[in-house]
Amino acid sequence: MIANRLIPAEYYPRFPYEKQGKFDKMIINMPNVPKKLEVFDNLNLVTRKIRLACEKAGKDYTAVDLLAVTKYAKNSDVKALLEKNALNLVGESRLQDSLNKWKNGELAPWRESVTMHFIGQLQSNKLRKICDLFDSINSVDNIKTVEQIDRHAYSLGKNMPIMLQVNLTGSLIQSGTTLKDASNLLNEARKFQNIDIRGYMAIAPIAENPEDLRPVFKEVKKIFDKDFPQEQSNLGNKNYLSLGMSEDFHIAIEEGSNLPRIGSLIFQ
Repeated sequence: MIANRLIPAEYYPRFPYEKQGKFDKMIINMPNVPKKLEVFDNLNLVTRKIRLACEKAGKDYTAVDLLAVTKYAKNSDVKALLEKNALNLVGESRLQDSLNKWKNGELAPWRESVTMHFIGQLQSNKLRKICDLFDSINSVDNIKTVEQIDRHAYSLGKNMPIMLQVNLTGSLIQSGTTLKDASNLLNEARKFQNIDIRGYMAIAPIAENPEDLRPVFKEVKKIFDKDFPQEQSNLGNKNYLSLGMSEDFHIAIEEGSNLPRIGSLIFQ
């Protein structure tokens, strides 16, 4: 029999706006519980945090999809969630690792049960394999890459969903187009026939206090609403504004993100 205990409210991790007692009765596994069961508690906590952020923003939590970033996760943890149908969207950033896991490795039996998003830096010599393995490419930041994806998608007989990556940090070494140029890149990309553009993905600057990120999240949301006024793309894929990671996803959701990318909080 698995031992569980209740964590007193004052010791339970909270965001600043959470009221006392929100999670008083959440069950957390004891330290002697197998690791693969802890990942369920982690996912449950993240899901509750997403619902709370939606509640605070007055939005339907079902409009927000969780992209579970599995690039550093142990296969055993991912497998445990997949076996219980607890994951349906996964994010990877390295092609070879993804092939080793999802095509030729331990997670291959579940490949067709999940939608895989590529969220890493793109290299021309790897684009064809990325187009072949993944269901969405979320880190496109220039028209040359758009053209190459369009060509590979055509040769593979598919229409490739993509997202445009926006650089919010101001760093020249950070991938992504500027927020100022995002709409121009979008208009150019929409001329291609074998891609389906479905939104923006952005990485926020590092901030000691996530509250400081609200202005930049608001700015991205304003551009997103202008450029993607419909809930779905032209081909029926859901349009996404992908903001927020493990450290700031609650703020991002409150400001309009509907695809937070969360890894370390789930796969600790």
